[in-house]
Amino acid sequence: MDRNKLRCPCKKCSNGKFLDIDKIREHLCRFGFTPNYYNWTSHGEPFIYDDGYRRSDQFSVREECSYFEQLNPYQGMVFDEAGHNLDSELNHTSTSFTPAPEQVGTSHAAELEEIGVTGCDENVCDGTSQCNNFREMLEKADEPLWAGCDNHTKVSVIARLLNIKAEHNVSVDCFNSFVEVMRETMPRDNIMPNDFYDMKKLVDNLGLPVVRIDVCAMGCMLYWRDDEYAESCKFCNQPMYKINRRQGRNQKRRPCKQMFYLPLIPRLQRLYALQATAEYMTWHANHETEEDLMCYPSDAEAYQHFDRTYPEFALEPRNIRLGLCADGFAPFGKSGKSYSCWPVILTPYNLPPGMCMKIPYMFLTLIVPGPQNPKKGIDIYM
Repeated sequence: MDRNKLRCPCKKCSNGKFLDIDKIREHLCRFGFTPNYYNWTSHGEPFIYDDGYRRSDQFSVREECSYFEQLNPYQGMVFDEAGHNLDSELNHTSTSFTPAPEQVGTSHAAELEEIGVTGCDENVCDGTSQCNNFREMLEKADEPLWAGCDNHTKVSVIARLLNIKAEHNVSVDCFNSFVEVMRETMPRDNIMPNDFYDMKKLVDNLGLPVVRIDVCAMGCMLYWRDDEYAESCKFCNQPMYKINRRQGRNQKRRPCKQMFYLPLIPRLQRLYALQATAEYMTWHANHETEEDLMCYPSDAEAYQHFDRTYPEFALEPRNIRLGLCADGFAPFGKSGKSYSCWPVILTPYNLPPGMCMKIPYMFLTLIVPGPQNPKKGIDIYM
């Protein structure tokens, strides 16, 4: 590797390419800087777990600073999962509540009791184990990877490893091998998960589940809700499960086809739960535009016609407008067998144009299975 080259921190390269200084300057001018890259870990800086909270000589808490602004990113991620109900509980409490420096990075049970979040309140959790999951995840967000570890907690290392796996398309076997080597290099009292499966189980408590829905082999219907336990298609009589004569009695039957569905409502709720995005969710109704000039879908005649047709829906600017797009792609490429699947992506048109067309706000909602193009039958999967 050429020592005169550095990792390019622009949005396009995202620290993935080594370029010379002049090329990096050009990329930064053209594409901008990588968002939220404050701790330069890709350029030699050590990872800072709490971004200054561990440095007692630099620690100072402003009285007007809210409780959430004092959390590290991984504690904030757990609070985001808890939703806006918990946020309102904290915001309605006394502003004098601020954790002491020695309390940051420890269990938050005492703080939660002080601000009134105790037990399972009907406004915070709907009679399920949501409160227990929240407390458990918050404790793991504070729990060091081993006794004396100041750089990582259990949640922080899992979040970073899963992010690396997704960005670099690492296989599960390869990922598990890396995790095994990492465990061998750590002290014996480490709480590092054993493999990818254990990490996924822990992350599932943060919400955003993936639902597998069985589909008719010919794409006639979904085995869902009232038809969940049907054994064959009510239109073409095709069996739901694959026929395998060698299959034993104790073996699990496999459906002919499955659709992956990523529930949309939890992700839309997070847009209002996060202060960073909640204020922009009414932008489509409040922004100013010139007459006879269309700068956004809300300026179009079709958008305004919808408002006139459904005035009660249009009166509430916080109601969410969604744009849908779908297109097919061949996951196996030209060298593999002929197979085409169709991802369906939704984006909220409430957000301004600088946000709604960015990757974080383009929600992959479902993947229509192949191998053929669904054509007119795509509405069955919606």
